Amino acid sequence: NTFLQTNGVYDNLKLSLGVDPSISVERKQINNKKDKSFFGGTRIVNRNYEIKLKNNRNSTVKIYLEDRIPISQNDEIKVEEQEYGKASYNEKTGLLSWDFSLLAKESKTFMFSYEVRYPKKREVNLN
Repeated sequence: NTFLQTNGVYDNLKLSLGVDPSISVERKQINNKKDKSFFGGTRIVNRNYEIKLKNNRNSTVKIYLEDRIPISQNDEIKVEEQEYGKASYNEKTGLLSWDFSLLAKESKTFMFSYEVRYPKKREVNLN
């Protein structure tokens, strides 16, 4: 049970009705490569991700998909070489978004990647 405020006639209301078992989503990390720079003072971490969606319904569905690229708040840590295809990217928040329709029985794959450079003396958690 819930109470809905109805006096805002022109406002939007977003409701989550839970997971739709007819839409399958798989997100996996393609690689987790760590390197050192030529002089050895910098660590380089490359991350590549793949997101696969499949519409198992007999009708078209509208999908809004979000993921995120990390944003550094430390001058010693740099996030570079970002690839995100046709996604909308907000540089301030690192948010990637895709807004599209998925036809009946259709599958789509989206990929994105980034590189993080930081001094080897620093500890960086990218999980």
